[in-house]
Amino acid sequence: MTPEQVVELRRLMEYEAARSEPPEGFPALPDIPGGRYSDPNFFRLEQEQLLSKSWLLAAHLDELASPGDFLRWENAGQPVVLVHAEDGAILAFYNLCSHRGAPVVSENKGNSRRLTCRYHGWSYSLRGELL
Repeated sequence: MTPEQVVELRRLMEYEAARSEPPEGFPALPDIPGGRYSDPNFFRLEQEQLLSKSWLLAAHLDELASPGDFLRWENAGQPVVLVHAEDGAILAFYNLCSHRGAPVVSENKGNSRRLTCRYHGWSYSLRGELL
């Protein structure tokens, strides 16, 4: 990134942080009904039509800073575990043991050298390989 680009980005960020209303000439948008935030049927539709079909931010890299760090993530309706592997890769797996489908990770976050299902003790490497 060039110094000029950095200056321009900072200028735009300062502009966005300082404004308290939409920019001049921005089209008026309709009010959003309150039910969009609390209706379980609308949430189900969002999960089916939006969350399951688009890229989602699951975590910031700082949340998986070290090898062995893991996070349980279920925001899109599927049980997922995010893992910082030993080689530095950030990986995501279904949080299901291949033996009986029990969760491999039950804590919300932590650090471990391997992921172990509590049901029968099957263990997986940080790359998802059955040990």
